[in-house]
Amino acid sequence: MRLIMILVFILFANTIQSQSNFSLTVPGIYTAVKVRNNYGPPRDISGNAITYGVLIAYSMHPTIITFNKRLVIDLGAGYLNHKFNIERPFHYNSPSQILYYTKDYAYDNLVAIVGLTYLYELRKSYLVNASASCTLLRSFHQQYTPTYNSGSDHFTQESDQHFNFGFTASLSCGLSKKINRYSFGLNAMVPVLSQWRKDPIFEDDPSKYFHPGFSLGANLLFKYWIKPY
Repeated sequence: MRLIMILVFILFANTIQSQSNFSLTVPGIYTAVKVRNNYGPPRDISGNAITYGVLIAYSMHPTIITFNKRLVIDLGAGYLNHKFNIERPFHYNSPSQILYYTKDYAYDNLVAIVGLTYLYELRKSYLVNASASCTLLRSFHQQYTPTYNSGSDHFTQESDQHFNFGFTASLSCGLSKKINRYSFGLNAMVPVLSQWRKDPIFEDDPSKYFHPGFSLGANLLFKYWIKPY
Protein backbone atom coordinates (compact mmCIF):
# COMPACT_ATOMS: atom_id res chain seq x y z
CA MET A 1 0.00 0.00 0.00
CA ARG A 2 2.83 2.41 0.84
CA LEU A 3 4.47 1.66 -2.51
CA ILE A 4 1.19 2.38 -4.34
CA MET A 5 0.82 5.72 -2.52
CA ILE A 6 4.40 6.66 -3.46
CA LEU A 7 3.78 5.79 -7.13
CA VAL A 8 0.54 7.80 -7.20
CA PHE A 9 2.32 10.79 -5.61
CA ILE A 10 5.09 10.61 -8.22
CA LEU A 11 2.53 10.51 -11.05
CA PHE A 12 0.65 13.53 -9.70
CA ALA A 13 3.87 15.45 -9.05
CA ASN A 14 4.89 14.90 -12.64
CA THR A 15 1.71 16.40 -14.09
CA ILE A 16 2.27 19.97 -12.85
CA GLN A 17 3.77 21.14 -16.14
CA SER A 18 1.98 18.69 -18.44
CA GLN A 19 -1.51 18.16 -19.82
CA SER A 20 -4.20 16.88 -17.46
CA ASN A 21 -7.99 16.85 -17.21
CA PHE A 22 -10.99 15.73 -15.20
CA SER A 23 -13.66 13.72 -17.01
CA LEU A 24 -17.23 12.61 -16.43
CA THR A 25 -18.37 9.50 -18.33
CA VAL A 26 -21.91 8.14 -18.67
CA PRO A 27 -21.71 4.59 -20.10
CA GLY A 28 -24.33 2.19 -21.43
CA ILE A 29 -23.37 -1.41 -22.26
CA TYR A 30 -25.28 -4.42 -23.62
CA THR A 31 -23.95 -7.91 -22.83
CA ALA A 32 -25.21 -11.33 -23.92
CA VAL A 33 -25.25 -13.75 -20.98
CA LYS A 34 -25.63 -17.50 -20.63
CA VAL A 35 -25.98 -19.03 -17.13
CA ARG A 36 -26.41 -22.56 -15.82
CA ASN A 37 -29.64 -23.64 -14.12
CA ASN A 38 -28.78 -25.62 -10.96
CA TYR A 39 -32.33 -26.69 -10.07
CA GLY A 40 -33.33 -30.03 -11.60
CA PRO A 41 -31.59 -31.23 -14.78
CA PRO A 42 -28.69 -28.87 -15.64
CA ARG A 43 -29.40 -26.62 -18.59
CA ASP A 44 -28.19 -23.29 -19.94
CA ILE A 45 -30.42 -20.21 -19.72
CA SER A 46 -29.78 -17.30 -22.10
CA GLY A 47 -30.49 -13.64 -21.51
CA ASN A 48 -28.74 -10.30 -21.41
CA ALA A 49 -27.35 -7.70 -19.05
CA ILE A 50 -27.59 -3.91 -19.30
CA THR A 51 -24.90 -1.87 -17.56
CA TYR A 52 -25.19 1.85 -16.86
CA GLY A 53 -23.84 4.39 -14.39
CA VAL A 54 -21.50 7.35 -13.99
CA LEU A 55 -17.69 7.49 -13.75
CA ILE A 56 -15.28 10.27 -12.78
CA ALA A 57 -11.60 10.15 -13.75
CA TYR A 58 -8.41 12.19 -13.60
CA SER A 59 -6.20 11.88 -16.70
CA MET A 60 -2.58 12.99 -16.78
CA HIS A 61 0.56 12.83 -18.85
CA PRO A 62 3.46 12.44 -16.39
CA THR A 63 6.65 14.10 -17.58
CA ILE A 64 8.44 10.82 -16.87
CA ILE A 65 6.72 9.49 -20.02
CA THR A 66 8.91 11.30 -22.51
CA PHE A 67 8.55 9.06 -25.58
CA ASN A 68 5.00 10.13 -26.51
CA LYS A 69 3.18 13.24 -25.27
CA ARG A 70 -0.12 11.92 -26.62
CA LEU A 71 -0.35 9.15 -24.00
CA VAL A 72 -2.21 9.85 -20.75
CA ILE A 73 -2.86 7.71 -17.67
CA ASP A 74 -6.46 7.52 -16.42
CA LEU A 75 -7.39 6.94 -12.77
CA GLY A 76 -11.04 6.94 -11.80
CA ALA A 77 -13.94 5.73 -9.69
CA GLY A 78 -17.72 5.67 -9.88
CA TYR A 79 -20.93 3.65 -9.84
CA LEU A 80 -22.26 0.97 -12.20
CA ASN A 81 -25.50 -1.00 -12.15
CA HIS A 82 -25.56 -4.44 -13.79
CA LYS A 83 -29.15 -5.45 -14.53
CA PHE A 84 -29.73 -9.01 -15.77
CA ASN A 85 -32.82 -9.75 -17.85
CA ILE A 86 -32.91 -13.50 -17.22
CA GLU A 87 -35.69 -15.70 -15.90
CA ARG A 88 -34.12 -18.31 -13.62
CA PRO A 89 -35.01 -20.06 -10.33
CA PHE A 90 -33.61 -18.63 -7.11
CA HIS A 91 -33.90 -18.73 -3.31
CA TYR A 92 -36.77 -16.37 -2.60
CA ASN A 93 -37.34 -15.60 1.07
CA SER A 94 -40.86 -17.01 1.41
CA PRO A 95 -42.45 -19.26 4.08
CA SER A 96 -44.26 -21.23 1.36
CA GLN A 97 -40.93 -22.70 0.17
CA ILE A 98 -42.22 -22.52 -3.40
CA LEU A 99 -39.56 -22.28 -6.08
CA TYR A 100 -39.65 -18.78 -7.54
CA TYR A 101 -38.16 -17.48 -10.78
CA THR A 102 -36.61 -14.08 -11.35
CA LYS A 103 -38.12 -11.51 -13.65
CA ASP A 104 -34.82 -9.65 -13.48
CA TYR A 105 -32.04 -9.06 -10.95
CA ALA A 106 -29.43 -6.36 -10.49
CA TYR A 107 -26.18 -5.54 -8.71
CA ASP A 108 -25.15 -2.03 -7.62
CA ASN A 109 -21.36 -1.68 -7.80
CA LEU A 110 -18.70 0.77 -6.72
CA VAL A 111 -15.89 0.73 -9.27
CA ALA A 112 -12.23 1.66 -9.59
CA ILE A 113 -10.69 2.28 -13.02
CA VAL A 114 -7.17 2.42 -14.37
CA GLY A 115 -6.45 2.99 -18.05
CA LEU A 116 -4.26 4.35 -20.79
CA THR A 117 -5.49 6.77 -23.48
CA TYR A 118 -3.93 7.90 -26.74
CA LEU A 119 -4.99 11.39 -27.89
CA TYR A 120 -4.68 12.78 -31.40
CA GLU A 121 -5.70 16.29 -32.43
CA LEU A 122 -7.61 15.80 -35.67
CA ARG A 123 -8.22 19.50 -36.17
CA LYS A 124 -7.85 22.57 -34.02
CA SER A 125 -11.01 21.83 -32.04
CA TYR A 126 -11.40 18.04 -32.40
CA LEU A 127 -9.71 15.20 -30.55
CA VAL A 128 -9.67 11.50 -31.45
CA ASN A 129 -9.05 9.19 -28.50
CA ALA A 130 -8.38 5.47 -28.13
CA SER A 131 -8.32 3.86 -24.70
CA ALA A 132 -7.65 0.58 -22.91
CA SER A 133 -8.93 0.27 -19.36
CA CYS A 134 -9.60 -2.17 -16.54
CA THR A 135 -12.60 -1.71 -14.24
CA LEU A 136 -12.75 -3.42 -10.83
CA LEU A 137 -16.26 -3.98 -9.44
CA ARG A 138 -17.39 -4.30 -5.83
CA SER A 139 -21.09 -4.93 -5.23
CA PHE A 140 -22.79 -3.29 -2.23
CA HIS A 141 -26.49 -3.82 -3.00
CA GLN A 142 -28.46 -6.53 -4.83
CA GLN A 143 -32.08 -6.76 -6.04
CA TYR A 144 -34.00 -9.87 -7.16
CA THR A 145 -37.46 -9.35 -8.66
CA PRO A 146 -39.64 -12.48 -8.98
CA THR A 147 -41.82 -13.13 -12.03
CA TYR A 148 -45.10 -12.54 -10.18
CA ASN A 149 -44.15 -8.90 -9.57
CA SER A 150 -46.57 -6.79 -11.65
CA GLY A 151 -44.52 -3.67 -12.17
CA SER A 152 -44.19 -2.92 -8.45
CA ASP A 153 -41.07 -3.22 -6.32
CA HIS A 154 -43.13 -4.41 -3.33
CA PHE A 155 -42.07 -8.04 -3.81
CA THR A 156 -38.49 -7.38 -4.85
CA GLN A 157 -36.03 -9.12 -2.54
CA GLU A 158 -33.06 -6.93 -1.62
CA SER A 159 -29.69 -7.59 -0.03
CA ASP A 160 -26.81 -5.39 1.14
CA GLN A 161 -23.95 -7.85 0.90
CA HIS A 162 -20.47 -6.54 0.06
CA PHE A 163 -18.32 -8.67 -2.24
CA ASN A 164 -15.98 -8.42 -5.21
CA PHE A 165 -18.24 -8.73 -8.25
CA GLY A 166 -15.40 -9.05 -10.77
CA PHE A 167 -13.68 -6.98 -13.42
CA THR A 168 -14.01 -5.84 -17.03
CA ALA A 169 -11.21 -5.00 -19.48
CA SER A 170 -12.39 -2.70 -22.29
CA LEU A 171 -11.26 -0.95 -25.46
CA SER A 172 -12.87 2.28 -26.62
CA CYS A 173 -12.45 4.99 -29.22
CA GLY A 174 -14.28 8.16 -30.11
CA LEU A 175 -14.33 11.78 -31.15
CA SER A 176 -14.57 14.88 -28.95
CA LYS A 177 -15.23 18.54 -29.67
CA LYS A 178 -13.15 21.10 -27.76
CA ILE A 179 -14.54 24.46 -26.62
CA ASN A 180 -11.98 26.46 -24.64
CA ARG A 181 -11.10 24.31 -21.60
CA TYR A 182 -14.01 21.92 -22.13
CA SER A 183 -14.61 19.02 -24.48
CA PHE A 184 -17.51 16.66 -25.04
CA GLY A 185 -17.90 13.63 -27.24
CA LEU A 186 -19.12 10.09 -27.84
CA ASN A 187 -17.11 6.88 -27.56
CA ALA A 188 -17.81 3.36 -28.80
CA MET A 189 -16.79 0.75 -26.23
CA VAL A 190 -16.04 -2.99 -26.52
CA PRO A 191 -15.53 -4.98 -23.30
CA VAL A 192 -13.04 -7.63 -24.47
CA LEU A 193 -12.80 -9.60 -21.22
CA SER A 194 -15.23 -9.74 -18.30
CA GLN A 195 -15.28 -11.98 -15.24
CA TRP A 196 -18.30 -11.77 -12.95
CA ARG A 197 -18.94 -13.57 -9.66
CA LYS A 198 -21.45 -16.40 -9.43
CA ASP A 199 -24.27 -15.89 -6.92
CA PRO A 200 -25.22 -18.44 -4.22
CA ILE A 201 -28.86 -17.31 -4.40
CA PHE A 202 -28.98 -19.32 -7.65
CA GLU A 203 -27.24 -22.36 -6.08
CA ASP A 204 -23.98 -21.21 -7.67
CA ASP A 205 -20.54 -21.51 -6.11
CA PRO A 206 -19.62 -17.92 -5.03
CA SER A 207 -15.91 -18.74 -5.15
CA LYS A 208 -16.18 -19.13 -8.95
CA TYR A 209 -16.72 -16.63 -11.77
CA PHE A 210 -18.30 -16.79 -15.22
CA HIS A 211 -17.42 -15.02 -18.45
CA PRO A 212 -20.32 -13.26 -20.25
CA GLY A 213 -20.57 -13.33 -24.02
CA PHE A 214 -20.75 -10.65 -26.70
CA SER A 215 -20.68 -7.13 -25.30
CA LEU A 216 -20.95 -3.68 -26.90
CA GLY A 217 -21.51 -0.21 -25.52
CA ALA A 218 -21.07 3.53 -25.81
CA ASN A 219 -20.45 6.40 -23.45
CA LEU A 220 -20.92 10.14 -23.32
CA LEU A 221 -17.70 11.87 -22.33
CA PHE A 222 -17.28 15.34 -20.79
CA LYS A 223 -13.85 16.77 -19.92
CA TYR A 224 -12.45 19.82 -18.19
CA TRP A 225 -8.84 20.51 -19.17
CA ILE A 226 -6.62 21.75 -16.34
CA LYS A 227 -3.62 21.83 -18.65
CA PRO A 228 -4.86 21.93 -22.27
CA TYR A 229 -3.70 19.36 -24.81
